[in-house]
Amino acid sequence: ATESHLRLLYELLIAPVAAWLDQPQVVFVPHGMLHALPFVALRDASGWMLERHRISLAPSGRLLGQMARQPASPREGAVLVAADSSAVREEIAAAARACPGLRQVRDGEATLEQVRAAAAASRHLHVAASGEVRDLAPDLAALPLADGRLNVIDIAHLRLQADLVVLSGIGSTLGNLSHADETLGLARAFLLAGARAVLYTLWPLPDPVAAEFCECFYRAWNGGRQTPAAAAHEARMELRRRHAHPFFWGAFQLYA
Repeated sequence: ATESHLRLLYELLIAPVAAWLDQPQVVFVPHGMLHALPFVALRDASGWMLERHRISLAPSGRLLGQMARQPASPREGAVLVAADSSAVREEIAAAARACPGLRQVRDGEATLEQVRAAAAASRHLHVAASGEVRDLAPDLAALPLADGRLNVIDIAHLRLQADLVVLSGIGSTLGNLSHADETLGLARAFLLAGARAVLYTLWPLPDPVAAEFCECFYRAWNGGRQTPAAAAHEARMELRRRHAHPFFWGAFQLYA
């Protein structure tokens, strides 16, 4: 049933423009509910979109231009935030293996003040969480921390100089899409704060699966020596070899 729906979506959305998709790198700028679509998992009879293109997204044309113009970060640090490390142990271990020197702000240390300071000083921010931001009004979406919630308005006003932000294990990071041309959820908030790229999940995943993807992604990204789009593509391909169903590898979406 899943595959038949993905084929139908391909026929409706991609087939009419497929002749123009002749480049290895494709950036989609979706509208409304299409932000929640796993473009890499659409397919026709000859295979998955993942097999043909390195795919990333932008929440709007304006933000696509902002990302393209943004210079590389002058920062050096990398930080992982996990307010409840017990729920994401394998992901934390995988990120630490693949990113030597990754500073960890965990559990009781993951306060609003500490996270704001660490994010502002870092080139690379990884937020490891377990849970789901449901269909909330966009300004109610938030990251739960040790002493409160960091909502999208707070995040959008952070002054980041990050080349990459990873929001792992948090499903539906996009906010309410039903009435907006531009999404207003957690992923877009980090772009508005100054991130050059944001990797996020469309739905919650088991910790072992998130850990597998993170390790594959970070080894491919190699501290920024490869683009996030190329690294995400390699990681999705590797995960598809291990887990055939798109539930496992289709959840990872990239704004870049």
